[in-house]
Amino acid sequence: MQQHRRSAILRAPFALLTVLLLLATLIPILPAQPAVADGDITLSNSIFPAGYTNTRIYITGGSLFPLHDKTQIMLYDASGQLVNKLRALSYVDDRHISIELMAGLPQGRYQMLVKSYETAIAEIQVMSNYDPANVQITPGTDRDIRIDWKDPGAIDLREIVIQYGLINSTSYQRTIVVPRTQQTYTLRDLEHNKKYRIKLFGRKVDGSSTPGTEFTNGGAGYLATDSTPPGELTGLVVRSIPNGFDLSWSDPLDADLSLITVEYAEHGTTRWTDGFVVAKGVEHGQLNQMNTSKRYDFRFTKSDILGNFSQQTATNNGYGYTFDTTAPSNVTGLNASVQSKTEALLTWQDPLDAANTDFHHVNVYLKSSLTDWISVGRVEKGVGQLRLNGLVGNIDYTFKVVSVDSFGNESGGAITTRTTDTYSLSDLRNVTVSQEPEGGLKLQWPENGDAINFNLFKIYYAPTGTTDFRETALSNKGTRSALLRDLPRGTFDLQFRLFDSHGVEKDFHLMTNNGYGYFAAGKSGGNFPVELGDVRIQPYSTKSMQITWNPASTDGTHVEIYTAERSISPSWRLAGRVDKRTQRYEVLNLSEDKDYFFKLVVVDTVKNTQTYGVIYDNSGYGYNLSGGDRYPPREVTNAGASVIGGGISITYFEPADADLDKVTIYAQRSGTSDVKRFDVSRGASGTTIRDLLPGATYTLRITTVDIYGNESQGVNLNNNGPGYTIPTSTGSGQNEVNNALLIPETNKLTVRFQDPLAADYSRAVISLKKSSSSSYTTSRTASKGTNEVTFDGLDANSFYQVRIVTVNSANKESAGLYLGGTTGIGLQPVTKVTNGNVTERDGQLIVTWVDPTGMTPSGIQVEVQARGTSVWSDPLIVQPGTERAVFSGLSDTESYKVRLTTLLEGVASAPLLLDNGSVGYRPNRSQLTANPSQISYSATGTQRITLTGVNTRLPYTDTEIHAKLYTSGGTDISEAITDQDTYSSTRYDVTLRRSLQPGLYKLAVTTKDDGEFLSWIRVTSGSAPSVQAVALDQGAASYGYSAFTVKVTGTGFKTGAQVIIDGTREVTPFSISSEQLSFTMPSGLMPGVHKVVVKTSDGTSLPIGFTVHPFSGKVVYTPSTTRTGLHKAEVQIKNHDGNVRPGKVLIQIRKNGRLVEIRELEDTFSAYETVTFKLDLGGVNSVYAEGPMTSLSIQAFVVDPYTYTPLAEPITLYRTLNL
Repeated sequence: MQQHRRSAILRAPFALLTVLLLLATLIPILPAQPAVADGDITLSNSIFPAGYTNTRIYITGGSLFPLHDKTQIMLYDASGQLVNKLRALSYVDDRHISIELMAGLPQGRYQMLVKSYETAIAEIQVMSNYDPANVQITPGTDRDIRIDWKDPGAIDLREIVIQYGLINSTSYQRTIVVPRTQQTYTLRDLEHNKKYRIKLFGRKVDGSSTPGTEFTNGGAGYLATDSTPPGELTGLVVRSIPNGFDLSWSDPLDADLSLITVEYAEHGTTRWTDGFVVAKGVEHGQLNQMNTSKRYDFRFTKSDILGNFSQQTATNNGYGYTFDTTAPSNVTGLNASVQSKTEALLTWQDPLDAANTDFHHVNVYLKSSLTDWISVGRVEKGVGQLRLNGLVGNIDYTFKVVSVDSFGNESGGAITTRTTDTYSLSDLRNVTVSQEPEGGLKLQWPENGDAINFNLFKIYYAPTGTTDFRETALSNKGTRSALLRDLPRGTFDLQFRLFDSHGVEKDFHLMTNNGYGYFAAGKSGGNFPVELGDVRIQPYSTKSMQITWNPASTDGTHVEIYTAERSISPSWRLAGRVDKRTQRYEVLNLSEDKDYFFKLVVVDTVKNTQTYGVIYDNSGYGYNLSGGDRYPPREVTNAGASVIGGGISITYFEPADADLDKVTIYAQRSGTSDVKRFDVSRGASGTTIRDLLPGATYTLRITTVDIYGNESQGVNLNNNGPGYTIPTSTGSGQNEVNNALLIPETNKLTVRFQDPLAADYSRAVISLKKSSSSSYTTSRTASKGTNEVTFDGLDANSFYQVRIVTVNSANKESAGLYLGGTTGIGLQPVTKVTNGNVTERDGQLIVTWVDPTGMTPSGIQVEVQARGTSVWSDPLIVQPGTERAVFSGLSDTESYKVRLTTLLEGVASAPLLLDNGSVGYRPNRSQLTANPSQISYSATGTQRITLTGVNTRLPYTDTEIHAKLYTSGGTDISEAITDQDTYSSTRYDVTLRRSLQPGLYKLAVTTKDDGEFLSWIRVTSGSAPSVQAVALDQGAASYGYSAFTVKVTGTGFKTGAQVIIDGTREVTPFSISSEQLSFTMPSGLMPGVHKVVVKTSDGTSLPIGFTVHPFSGKVVYTPSTTRTGLHKAEVQIKNHDGNVRPGKVLIQIRKNGRLVEIRELEDTFSAYETVTFKLDLGGVNSVYAEGPMTSLSIQAFVVDPYTYTPLAEPITLYRTLNL
């Protein structure tokens, strides 16, 4: 008897198993993903596709189910039989254990018994080859859940069925049927904040269904949430009314839209003021009590019923909304002259009458008889011309030039017409149309004619007798033939159209078959299977070609392969018929000296239908055994190049060859055999090539390469003869990375940097360690051009340190850069800036944002990157509270994206990227702009006007540049100009008397190289306040200064006066008289301009500026001891800021009062760094030795390299020499 007894240890699990199996027959057990079993254990995977391979399952025990090294794991099928498919048990610790599930389990559900201190059972499931495989379920943000899967591959599977319902519901709410080729579906309009379970199964062609698989996210369900804010409102109309605006619009289409809040601010500012709030459906409101002399922007905040919101700003295309609605006059003398077959030059005269004092620029449009107006450019005031490229002959163009004033009002426009070229189209018209066996139409040109260039025209079709033309695509294009394969069933007229690069079209040939139209059989009934996709044909041996395809691309069952020798009328023969799942077919017994066409037909043996088939003829050339194809692709068209920074930006149009693989660009250094090669993937339409030698000149050759390696002869670019010269680089050749940042994000850390300046830089090795560790344990390698690496899976509560070591091409390592300080940095994320916005201006991009709240960042780092490149500009560090950055000198032919990063004591935020919906931002053409452009009248005093140019060449010699001032009526009043100074090639300062009468004045600056620039200055009236602060005795200091005494001169001061700095900080003066007061300027003000006002009981003065400069400098001069000796000097510039800052130093050297040399030096200053620029002033053989030197002066100006804002007080050294 004893031998038949079971021990208590065995009885418990088998008794438990019996009970659970009994329950399983009564209550369906729903599988979990990942599986959660009794006793708090979890399986890493519980659902396996048909044909799975050996898979290791990781089992995690919870606090209620500890594991030990003697744990037993067994597997039972649905009938309770032990299945021997487990092996290689591996014990890790009391929470983790793993075991390998061997391949070979048939479809069904299985019970896995885990016996540790206690016993638990988990379920696993093996799906059939009818069930979707590799299912991924991803909740979205708009009450949606996306489901992705792979096709199981069963031949007689018809479709996939999806069912879903609430996690706690006993039934499914809805059933969706999708074709098996779709392999993705998104459940939409779900209930907010509800959890769902989802089931997928297959349905066969005989109508039966598979058991399927249910997904419950481990029993927790998949949460549907709505965190999507409302969309954009449209159709905004702003009308001016007395002392206000009337606004109307169309609400966003979001069904859950609740409220729209309207705010307003002065144009160009972010000081938003509440306007009104309306409910969904009102779509109208008014703003009253507005200042009619100002321009305004409007901001709309759209909120939904769940609290999600989005903001939308209306700026009237960057002009702001105003009460001035008078349009300027049209331009005069508009003329279009032909420059080449693809180019026209438009010229005109700007409106000059008195009514056009606020005229700003023109917009240029063109159209044809078939295409409505298309915008092709913007030209600034005073330019008077525009060169248009990319035009096409035989199109009768109509050009329109529209005047626009500074408030955005547009004139009706001046119009002229022109045709750039006329050539015969008879060859293209000499075409016959016939039906082709596949249900489409065949276009055939004469064999004795020239090959047809299909890039010259498009084809449209419309039902016979109508004008509802729609574009269609040509396929199977040969040298003199092509097919229309995507037509529906019907009778159609065909229209041929020319087109240019701007999208302008003109019809040149209409084919109606004598009014009867052309019949296309098309596809009908919806019973045809889908054609094959991802087809590739290539040589396999000396006698055969191999054809491969993607079996999941079609819902048919078999593929028929036909072959024919290359011919105008190919004779097809069936080469073979195979199951689509074989994915390939080898065509045998081919000849090496012949070219072949192939046709693939998909057959559905269940429905007894088949496709018309797709012909693969390699653009009419055919495939051969020497490489599948021995004919190169066609050349690129409309190729162009320009030097951008240290590289060359190249654009082109790709040919339409189906087998095009890439475009190759060869850059040859002039006068040498040095050639650099750059490969560009198909679809890029251009690139920027770098790694070129500074100072060298290059010519370019652009070739096309197909998938078989055939390469075209190429198109040569040489910049019309001189080639493309790469500018010499500036700065030091340091070996360490630049501008390194650490970006913590809870459980990961991103390290971002810029490549070193060293030419032989190869890669960087970034290492990470916990601050408590003695060695770096994790490393990442970033090759040249890769400027970001991320370390994942970090401990959110630990502190980390980073080391960056660079390696050159000779494998020599740098000393390294260490980040994180002595204690390391935590992983708490830094808050991003918000409300980022980019305004496109003349030659500039103006970036604005709102600083993060609840913290004081050490700075905001702003960068730009030309689209199509991977290199960011040197960063511009902006002080907190500024919320604005200006990038000047950008190309108006490039589009840029902007990156903003919050800096905070050694760490940074994740970046905020602004890319205009992937389109990018493009600066407009340059001009010389005045700042300020509006000054107030004053009986005494002067006003300095700074004129900043982009791509200008302002000279330093007074005889080559001068400014004149005119009234709006044209009277010369240049005597009001008291001083003129050139600071750089892009900055010119003019000082005006403020006694000018209120009105509009024209400031004209004429230069030798760039001609005349016009700016407008407005003088406003306005009563002077009773309290006037005129000047500070010290109006500037360097950052980090100590508190010091400042005297304010003015009028109207009295006892009790207060000095207010930046509107919030009050300082009590310690000495006051009616015209002067003294106070202590507090320390700690950040770099920038601070407003200082004096407030008394009678009123508040207008603000005067106190500037805190981030830089300071001095000149150290060493004179010669003899008349012919060597004079030396150093300009020492110090960065007082704790952040890296770029700076430009402009140096002017005068001998005996005459300007003899100008230097522009630029560098990036590290925190608290002092950079020394050496000036060797020469001896007897230098320019300084021309005659006796009695005096020498050196002036240095430190400015921002982007905005030319002064960053330090001007530095001046004057020495009288007694040699």
